[in-house]
Amino acid sequence: MHDLMEKIKEKKIQISIIGLGYIGQVIAAELASKEIKTIGIDTNQKLIQQINLGKPTVHEPFLEKLVSDAVNSNFLSATDDYSTVSDSDVIIVTVNTPIDADFHANLDNLLQSITSLSKVIKNNQIIILKSTLPPRTTVDKVIPLLEKNSGLKAGDDFFIGFSPERLAEGKAIEEFENFPIVVGGYNEQSSKIISLFWESILNVKTILMSNPTEAELVKLADNLWIDLNISLANELAILSEKLKIDVSKVIQGANSLPKGSSFVNILFPSVGVGGSCLTKDPWFVHEFGKQYELDLKIPTISRTINSSMPYYTLHLLEEKLNSIGKTFNNSKIGILGLSFKNNTGDLRETPAKIIISKLVEENCDFSLFDPWVDKNEAENLFKTSLSNSIEDTLDKSDCLLVLCGHEEFHQFPKNKMKELTNEKCVFLDGRNSFNKKDIEAAGFTYQGIGR
Repeated sequence: MHDLMEKIKEKKIQISIIGLGYIGQVIAAELASKEIKTIGIDTNQKLIQQINLGKPTVHEPFLEKLVSDAVNSNFLSATDDYSTVSDSDVIIVTVNTPIDADFHANLDNLLQSITSLSKVIKNNQIIILKSTLPPRTTVDKVIPLLEKNSGLKAGDDFFIGFSPERLAEGKAIEEFENFPIVVGGYNEQSSKIISLFWESILNVKTILMSNPTEAELVKLADNLWIDLNISLANELAILSEKLKIDVSKVIQGANSLPKGSSFVNILFPSVGVGGSCLTKDPWFVHEFGKQYELDLKIPTISRTINSSMPYYTLHLLEEKLNSIGKTFNNSKIGILGLSFKNNTGDLRETPAKIIISKLVEENCDFSLFDPWVDKNEAENLFKTSLSNSIEDTLDKSDCLLVLCGHEEFHQFPKNKMKELTNEKCVFLDGRNSFNKKDIEAAGFTYQGIGR
């Protein structure tokens, strides 16, 4: 262990990243940028080819340059060959862990990767799990599988722990370099060396948990808090709409109250919650509670409220169209933004899917545009063609529906938007990301969520 610790301090190590999805690519590029030989392992051949050409397959600020520079300097490469793991000192697992139709965690990808890994690991290696997991997965499933197939002993022959990924899309590079990293080692030696790894390579603070299970629950607690907080904002928005007041002012005022070492911090309402984490992690908590005969209420409350927001947005849309003498089936709607979050191209669990499906069902005439998404992926998801510009999307529209507040939409002149649309056009801001006064000054009727 002492020799491995010295190698880490001197940054003379090799790293393997298993799973090159969104988080895997970010972590691989970041570590390789520190001039550490990093090998990404994945089963997707097209993805492997793209990475080896220096091109990430996900859109994240600064990531393209990081990947390109790291590949060109020979610090980053990708392969499907697990045998390369034998030459690595640190192995980081970032494979996806989705939920199935019954809200149970699907660990098939994880366990397949761990099975492959268990056949090639050796003495004195560090294994760090970052895939989001239900509590006790590390100690009850991953470690026994590694030990059984390798003949090695966790905590003695190899070091292992859970260290959750807590990065937000659009800010992942910045956050990876600055956020504290939680470490839950299998034993004291594992915690010590994993903590040393993160602190030495990234120069960030680590927060030690007593075991992997505590660290697993940290990640779930973070996302459960976010989902519940957003659900609070969404219910305040619905109430504010009935009271004919502006929820953004209510939240701003509420957040001025000091509480504990910080302030009240209510987040903001929107058209809905998407992405791979907030839509599944609360269910991980809820379903795990059932194993202990617990009917945990908070996960179902937050998920029910947030999952209803696309339908609430449709209700607002119908109301506003009716106010100008229009209905779904005799109006033209220009839709800007399709991804689940501002300034990203990620379409996973995007609220736009529910809204657009309803408009198709109602035979509505609509156009779609999103400069951030992969056009082929979007057209496959929404079963319709995308426009090529904001101008084409808004032409003669009765409603401008913003489902994602990308920077390109904010930069586009609002007066020009109004010139493109019909005289009584409604501006429905599904992300509450535009200034109401600016939109009304351009001649639109403005409607936000709870505004």
